[in-house]
Amino acid sequence: MSFKKILLGLMSGITTGSIFGVGYTSKKGAAMRKKMLADENQYANVLKGKVNRSVGRVTSNLGKFFKKNGIPSLKERTEITKKKQDNKLHSSNL
Repeated sequence: MSFKKILLGLMSGITTGSIFGVGYTSKKGAAMRKKMLADENQYANVLKGKVNRSVGRVTSNLGKFFKKNGIPSLKERTEITKKKQDNKLHSSNL
């Protein structure tokens, strides 16, 4: 299956579930909207935490990989580039 088909199926299922969930709820409109908003914020915070942890792990692993293989990090490359630019400016001023 392609990624697009999986994503389309997932979105369709979420939409259908939301429609039936709201339609068959025992709560009134305002109370249901409050509950849905609270649940949505909770899920968003959980997802945000998982994404941040994943990005942190990937960043850490890349840093270890770069260090192990002698590849300068982004910070080191930036410093090297700045030094080269400074050297060019100083040499052109002479």
